[in-house]
Amino acid sequence: CSGIQFNGDTASANALNDYEEGTYTPAFSFGGNFNGSYSSNKQYGTYTKIGRLVHVNIMIVLSSKGSHGGNMQVTLPFAVAGILTDTSLEASSICGYFNGFANTVTNVNYLAVSAQDSTSYGLFRSNYQGGNSFVLGLGDINDNFEFRLSMTYYTT
Repeated sequence: CSGIQFNGDTASANALNDYEEGTYTPAFSFGGNFNGSYSSNKQYGTYTKIGRLVHVNIMIVLSSKGSHGGNMQVTLPFAVAGILTDTSLEASSICGYFNGFANTVTNVNYLAVSAQDSTSYGLFRSNYQGGNSFVLGLGDINDNFEFRLSMTYYTT
């Protein structure tokens, strides 16, 4: 298949030859342990992949956060391209709704999930009004933590 071609352009490098829509079940973890002991009421993900560009929508609602240690992570449907050399760009096109934080998360400027280079997951990040950035962990959320997010990134 030669894909869709625009304006008479016959160069195969410019053909749109990869379009996919689908659903997947995003996994939530702490420190990369995606087997996890958390319980959720909802885990749902959809994606649209156009060439190397992936747009994903994720919703997870926890009923129990479990007892793991490490950084909070969520799986993505495709591996993230290893092109992000400036970490300030990792969260530049990500937005979301987050609820159910513990009292330890106060005076926060932003909350985001950043796609991690050359992996298939995103890290939950935030920063305080003082400008100190941090990655969220188990102690930063309550059992009823929930999030919905949209993310666009490049795959390999």
